[in-house]
Amino acid sequence: MFWRTRWRLVLWNSLVVACILSIFSISIYSFLSVQLTNNMDRNMIVQLQPVLQTVQSGKKPPALAEPPQPRVLRGRLLGQQRTIISPLNGQPLGVIVWRPNGTLAFPAPKYLTSSDIRQLQAYVRPLRPENITIEQQPVRLVVIPVNANVAGITRPLLVMGLRNISGVVETLQELRWITFAGIVLGVGIAIAIGIILADQALVPIRKAWDRQVQFVADASHELRTPLASIQANSEWLLGHTEGWSDQQVQTVHGIFTETKRLSRLLNLLLTLARSDANTAQIAIKNTDISSLTKEISEQFSPLCEASELQFHVQVEEGITGGIDPDRIRQVLFNLLDNARKFTSKNGQIALTCTLTRRSVQWVISDTGIGINPSELTRIFDRFYQGDSSRSNASGLGLGLSIVKWIVEAHGGSIHVRSQEGQGSQFIVLIPLRIQNRDS
Repeated sequence: MFWRTRWRLVLWNSLVVACILSIFSISIYSFLSVQLTNNMDRNMIVQLQPVLQTVQSGKKPPALAEPPQPRVLRGRLLGQQRTIISPLNGQPLGVIVWRPNGTLAFPAPKYLTSSDIRQLQAYVRPLRPENITIEQQPVRLVVIPVNANVAGITRPLLVMGLRNISGVVETLQELRWITFAGIVLGVGIAIAIGIILADQALVPIRKAWDRQVQFVADASHELRTPLASIQANSEWLLGHTEGWSDQQVQTVHGIFTETKRLSRLLNLLLTLARSDANTAQIAIKNTDISSLTKEISEQFSPLCEASELQFHVQVEEGITGGIDPDRIRQVLFNLLDNARKFTSKNGQIALTCTLTRRSVQWVISDTGIGINPSELTRIFDRFYQGDSSRSNASGLGLGLSIVKWIVEAHGGSIHVRSQEGQGSQFIVLIPLRIQNRDS
């Protein structure tokens, strides 16, 4: 139990740290990305101003750079360096002037191929800066409308600015990797610290739990002897009632009945205390499960006959596997007895045992009063009992808790389906460590 609690605390702590780091890192990355992009756009607009003025006067825009050269791009964060042939061939800013109909107003720059020009024709319209790819290289593009005065005639033109942004893209990519590595490292540190803190936080809880479990176990063990003595003496008295009044007989019989009930309660409490302290052992043996189920059904059948209930059994042949037969017998008897208690006369109880993949499945169903939907999540809680007004059955509220513990100790699971007024169905599924199915 504490092992699960420990890892739940570590998991929640790690999730919280991961969320905080992710939000913080994404915020920083988004802020830097926006800042780099905005700065780049502002610089590009500023550099385009002389071009816009030249085009407005009806002249061909001037060259903005030295002759084309291969451009060396350096990673800004990791210091990586490699040579990239830019689609602009080293130009810091490419400029193309278009007519609104998509034709060139001036000859295209020589560093752009004819395929590049055809690709750029799709963007001949006023637009905000956006990223495109030319020759597998990222390029920032902006189109600004301008009215050119040519021989006293005003003509609308579109000035397209191009900037290679490989350096910015690589910088952002490096930032993403650094951010991801920081998150992973932070979560790893959070897990390590979470384990230490969880262990420290659970120390007083574990001590208090151990004291409680030890007290229940000791009290249950110490009370068994005097209760056994009271039960034996009351049973002897019931066998020597000559000359007793009816009131005296009923009183002694009540003492005997309540003593039996207390002895059963102490046995259940001792079982639960040992399970909590991990001292209750599950003795796994290679067992003929089919024969065990049939034997249990034969022992339970007379109880159904006495309660005027129909009992149907269906057991698949040849199921063998590793289980604790005594504990499984306790599980099936408890579930069958519950079905009998909450099923009225002429009702039906069914027990099926089948092999499903590598697990054995028992299904115990009845046509009894069913379970209120609001109680389904609590029926396995200790000392929890449903609405007693709906049934004359009485219990201690520990049987299903022990059933669940035994099933989970086998590595299995138990599920319940129920509809009020129409009966219930308990499904026990236990994986088999050793199994052999006869053909």
